[in-house]
Amino acid sequence: MTNNNHILNVVESWEADLKSRRLAARSHPNSTNKGNSIELCLEEVLLKYLPTIFNVGKGFVRSPNETTNSNSPEIDLIIHRSDFPRIMIDQECSNYVPESILAGIEVKTNLTKEHIKRAVEVACHIKCVDRHVVTEPFALMEQIKYFIFATESDAKIENIAVWIKDAVDEFTEKNRNYNEYFVQSAIDGIFILDKGSIHLPVRPWLYWHEELSISNPGAQYAILSMEKYNLGMLLALLMPDRHLMPQKLNSIAQENHQRFYIKEQKS
Repeated sequence: MTNNNHILNVVESWEADLKSRRLAARSHPNSTNKGNSIELCLEEVLLKYLPTIFNVGKGFVRSPNETTNSNSPEIDLIIHRSDFPRIMIDQECSNYVPESILAGIEVKTNLTKEHIKRAVEVACHIKCVDRHVVTEPFALMEQIKYFIFATESDAKIENIAVWIKDAVDEFTEKNRNYNEYFVQSAIDGIFILDKGSIHLPVRPWLYWHEELSISNPGAQYAILSMEKYNLGMLLALLMPDRHLMPQKLNSIAQENHQRFYIKEQKS
């Protein structure tokens, strides 16, 4: 067995665990704990994969402006550097300083259009937070990444892409003060367990980076229809310059992708 196959086998085992949690959630549709079980499972996966300098928690992105009460809405999973301070609110939630955060992830059992609308609002909020970029010992991107991970959705993956466009259009109409680029690229990616993913183009790894000659790459998404390895795509996009996903996953993605524009290109 090659090392590459071993990595993908591990990803498949993690996905199988998430599917078993999904099955349990379906068996108890009225349980308030069904989402928590999937959140916990994904948190365990992230802690197994990420460098040890990172930890995972639930909570809020703290606003650097002391004169306003503009902390972010609660985010299911926040990937943060463990060498930064945080303010614990209770046993489950904390306030995190923006400089410490790699990404926020919303976790859903069954993704709906309303979830996308809220996600655009939350993503725009945290991407507009001013923060000083810390480069040592681990550099973070200038903006906090924001993802959605869902175990299923009743909609086709192409329809979910349209939901993103509709949510962006609605948010833009109501919030003219936001930078258009931030809004169009607010959600870095959506990953649905055995259905596919929708994500922004990312350098240097992903298969289509040579095509990024357009004027506004933030308005462009890839749609992947894949029955497995969508968790692997999330892990790769969290750290595209340091990920462990093999070239085989890149090739699978290339065979299953199409492009989608949030904002139509001008001729």
